Amino acid sequence: MVSREEVTTSTERKIEIFGRKYTLKSDLDVEYIDKLAEYLNSKMMELSREFPMVSMARLAVMTSLNIADELFRLKTEKKGFVERIERSVAQVV
Repeated sequence: MVSREEVTTSTERKIEIFGRKYTLKSDLDVEYIDKLAEYLNSKMMELSREFPMVSMARLAVMTSLNIADELFRLKTEKKGFVERIERSVAQVV
């Protein structure tokens, strides 16, 4: 978290997601922002092909839930992986 006293170097970046243009102001690398936008756009496009009659708002929520599901699954996998490594290390030591 950045305190109010800290000076950040924010960059404005224009992105397009699902045909809409947005201007973001962030201190993240512009290439990283582009990758995030491309990923979100591709996920929304994928769902829109499956559900062509859904509103953009509903599509955004469905996409957000799918991405949150991916995140939670990966966190669970990571936790299991770390626990297996810790057990293996404990057995060696």
